[in-house]
Amino acid sequence: MASFKSRTTSEDLQISIDGENFEVEEMYQVYLEVTHTQKEYAVEVSYRYAWEAEKTHAVFFKRAKDAADSREDLKPGSIFVCTVCGYTVEGETPDNYPVCKAKKERFRIF
Repeated sequence: MASFKSRTTSEDLQISIDGENFEVEEMYQVYLEVTHTQKEYAVEVSYRYAWEAEKTHAVFFKRAKDAADSREDLKPGSIFVCTVCGYTVEGETPDNYPVCKAKKERFRIF
């Protein structure tokens, strides 16, 4: 039977940061290599979009961890997600997202 250890919010957020960094630094690079080698170009595009979107997640978790460590509430601005590639942005959306070329109108508030 699995044993579950109680952790702090800060510890949980650090685990999330580490997981996001693993995805960006290792996991997606392997996926992209395999799809390129197998000439699965449509899948490669999808993974590339996801990889770029993933790069923002560790930043969001780090801000949340910093707030938790300071015993403050995180007060994010509006969060928008691109409906094409999943890229997440706080505050203002770009007029044209440089990765998937989505227009500002393709971002939805979360």
